[in-house]
Amino acid sequence: MLRFLLRRVTGVVPVLIGVTIVAFGIITLIPGDPATAILGPQASGEAVASLRADMGLDRPLHVQYWRWLSDALHGDLGTSIRFGEPVAPLVIDRFVNTLWLAGASLLIATMTGVAAGLVAARRAGSVADRTIMFGSLLGNSMPHFWLGILLIVLFSLRLGWLPTGGMFSIREGPSLSQTLHHLILPAATLGIIAAGVTARLARSAMVEVLSQDYIRTARSVGVREWVITWKHALKNGSLPIVTIVGAQAGFLLSGAVLTEIVFAWPGLGTLMFESIKQRDFPVVQGGLLLVAVAVTFVNLAVDLIYGLLDPRIQHAAR
Repeated sequence: MLRFLLRRVTGVVPVLIGVTIVAFGIITLIPGDPATAILGPQASGEAVASLRADMGLDRPLHVQYWRWLSDALHGDLGTSIRFGEPVAPLVIDRFVNTLWLAGASLLIATMTGVAAGLVAARRAGSVADRTIMFGSLLGNSMPHFWLGILLIVLFSLRLGWLPTGGMFSIREGPSLSQTLHHLILPAATLGIIAAGVTARLARSAMVEVLSQDYIRTARSVGVREWVITWKHALKNGSLPIVTIVGAQAGFLLSGAVLTEIVFAWPGLGTLMFESIKQRDFPVVQGGLLLVAVAVTFVNLAVDLIYGLLDPRIQHAAR
């Protein structure tokens, strides 16, 4: 297990190097100049050139990249053009809010999707199976912003049960209960859509496992159905489910921008969207780097879970 762990962790290093190159290089493709964004369009060419020299923007790209990477390794991601604050604490603070949203959505998607997939697999071909699969397809086909608006209209404007957006009530101030109350709708929006994919894959995996000989043998000797499902079938069919849950975690971390905008959730996606409009390149770079590193480590965690669930993977990796 230790050798398997070391091989997987070592394999992450070149991925992280590639992530830094992409996070730095993609910003150079965005039209606009940070110096002009800071000084304004009315600034003279001499002032813009002087500021570009101070910021190191007149140097070759590989020199700029090495300087940025060296600073990033020391926790310095630059200074926000828009806010005039260090980028690192700014993006980390917003990323924590995104983690709240992504974590709650992943919990909803996993619990709902796996449960629906199990029910559909145990009743394969029945009306319940077809209904669940139709519902999962419908949920997976809905755009985030459209579903979010529908939920706001129903639960906020019509019924008045939940707030329309934000992270807490202005009157009551920030608190855990307020955060959870405001988290329900955006988390449900992302979770419902992600649950559709999870349900379909869980059903496919469980149908295959439930048709195996050892499952029929267990039934023939009188083992209870819930023991067969949860102790034997689910464990042996869990690898595809772990795969999709890991993929959904990365998707929810990086793809929650529209949901954050619809619900005015103060997460990293909203911050990066506003920073792109304002040409705040240091914030965009820092946000891209943080999300990419988080997704990389999520994939690493999925690989390690594979090894725990199926020891054959550890031996194959040697």
